[in-house]
Amino acid sequence: MSISIPIAQIRFRKAFLKTHTLDDLSFKTPFTPVLPYITIVLLVISIIGIAWDASQRAGLYFGIPFVLLYYGYHYLRYKKC
Repeated sequence: MSISIPIAQIRFRKAFLKTHTLDDLSFKTPFTPVLPYITIVLLVISIIGIAWDASQRAGLYFGIPFVLLYYGYHYLRYKKC
């Protein structure tokens, strides 16, 4: 679920820049817009590393359906009609 943080940061920045400029931001994240993309790549590498380790693989296999169920529930519960 930690991959949702850099994705949210990327989406926020795109939406913010449609109506504002970078000078309007009260806090500027260092190394933005590159840092969220680097974070996503590192998280994907971490997931691949977990998949290679036999002792960690079960956690990955049980975690993926849990995350999918969570996001599915969230989508169905809060989607805009």
